Amino acid sequence: MKIEIIRNRSAFRADDLRKLIRRACKAVGARGDKLFTINDGRYPTWTGGRAVVGSRAHEARGVTLSIGRECPVEDIARVICHELMHTVGARHRDMTPEQRACSQAVPWAEGFELRKKPEPEQPTPESPAERGSRLRAEREAHARAMLAKATTRRRRAVSIERKWAAKVKRYERNGR
Repeated sequence: MKIEIIRNRSAFRADDLRKLIRRACKAVGARGDKLFTINDGRYPTWTGGRAVVGSRAHEARGVTLSIGRECPVEDIARVICHELMHTVGARHRDMTPEQRACSQAVPWAEGFELRKKPEPEQPTPESPAERGSRLRAEREAHARAMLAKATTRRRRAVSIERKWAAKVKRYERNGR
C-alpha cells in the first residue's frame, strides 16, 4: 500500500500522517495508492478536505487535506475517512449522517500520536558590518569570475585572429 504525500505543509510529520492514512484506508476499504496534498489549516483547530469522487471500477486518487496545528487526531482521522470514501465512489447521499458530518467513531485512531515537525532553525541576524563584508566578498568573487570569462574570450579572439592572419599570408604567397 503506497501512500504518496505530494506536499506536506502541515505542522505534522509525513511518516505519521502516512500511518494514519493507511489505517483509514483499511477502515474504509480504499486502496492505498492515493496522492495526498496536505496544507496547514486556516484555523488552529480546523480540519477539512477535498477529494475527487471516483467510481467502483476506477477509483479516484487525489485527496487534499487542510489540517490545523492544534486539531485532535480523531478529527483528522474522521476527515481522512470522509475524503477516502469519496475516492471509492461514495457521494454525500451515500454516507451516514455521522460520516457526512465527520463525526463517526474512529476507534482505530484512538491513542495514535501525530508528532509535529521540528521547527526549522532561524538564521541568526547578521550585523550591518558583517552584511557589508559578506556583500563585498560576494561582489569580489563575481568580479573575478567575470574577469576570467573576459580573459578567456580575449584569448579565443587572439587565436582566431592569428589563424586568419596566417591564412591571408598563405594566400598572398601562393598568389604571387
